Amino acid sequence: MSVIKSNGAGSGASGGFYNGVVSTSARFSDSGNKYLQRTDSTTPTSTQKFTFSCWIKNWSINSGDTIFGSDKGTSGGPGDAAWIQFTTNRAINIYNITSASYNLQWTSTPVYRDVSAWYHFVIRIDTTQGSADDRVRFYVNGTQQAGSYSTTVGQNNNVAFNNAAGKFRIAGLGYANGYEGDFYLADVHHCDGQSYAPTEFAETKNGVWIPKNASVSYGNTGYRLQFKNSTVGGTSGSASTIGADTSGNTHHFDDYNISASDCAMPDSP
Repeated sequence: MSVIKSNGAGSGASGGFYNGVVSTSARFSDSGNKYLQRTDSTTPTSTQKFTFSCWIKNWSINSGDTIFGSDKGTSGGPGDAAWIQFTTNRAINIYNITSASYNLQWTSTPVYRDVSAWYHFVIRIDTTQGSADDRVRFYVNGTQQAGSYSTTVGQNNNVAFNNAAGKFRIAGLGYANGYEGDFYLADVHHCDGQSYAPTEFAETKNGVWIPKNASVSYGNTGYRLQFKNSTVGGTSGSASTIGADTSGNTHHFDDYNISASDCAMPDSP
């Protein structure tokens, strides 16, 4: 097992070093059941290609902390669902369920326990790839991470990462409460129908991996969350609340149990 340290972004470099692309974050909590959620009936651009990019900083180490979840299952359990979640030892699980059965279970070999600085995570799903190793790819600070399947996703299989006929959830599991995360998140991109490399979202400057302005396609169900607003909206998420989508799709998220003190946090990459 290897422990991956974060890149030090946001941990005290001079003010002129960073480019200002990301300046705020949102704080989430497991015990506080703090998460964002959006109900969506939009037809996805793709059920086979998905990219998720985020900057994340742990502030506590718990089992089951979930970064992203989608679900269109029935009440009380998943029908079709997908999620990205920390394991007990702080590896990353990338899972998908179709018709209540797993058709994708992938877990990273390294673990991610640093609570002092920021990680950049990129998850690329593309089930059209001939090699199973290319159907699920996970990068941290620009470097692809080793991992293994316990259930190998088949070529051209459909997955639920973009298909939220039920809901999308940030910092929580789509089909159940109690799996929220103890971390900060910044600059979340969900790209429906695209498989993007991490260099679309960040770059190396003087040996440090930092955010950059992304020029990407978000597809029908995608969004970008920059967490710039300090207003909570409850179940009335809008362009002026913490769950504002700035991708141009206006897929604004509602916020649950989040307070103004969790919003527009200056701790960021």
